Amino acid sequence: MAGITLLQIDENDPLETTSPAARIALVSENTLRRKADNGLVPSIRTATGVRLFRRSDLIRLRDAKTRAGSGLRNDLG
Repeated sequence: MAGITLLQIDENDPLETTSPAARIALVSENTLRRKADNGLVPSIRTATGVRLFRRSDLIRLRDAKTRAGSGLRNDLG
């Protein structure tokens, strides 16, 4: 694991669990977990172990994936 991540929470930036987060980011759940484990996408875990992702980070990942598909630079791996 990449260590402890402090995630700034903003009430205008909803948190998503892994399944809906993967749909927003246009990646599989396993890919999203792997990117989070490698520190490529910020996430936090609740006391019960549920992983949460900020929607803005997911949109940034999706946009980077879309740019990569079009031949533009991909900053999020």
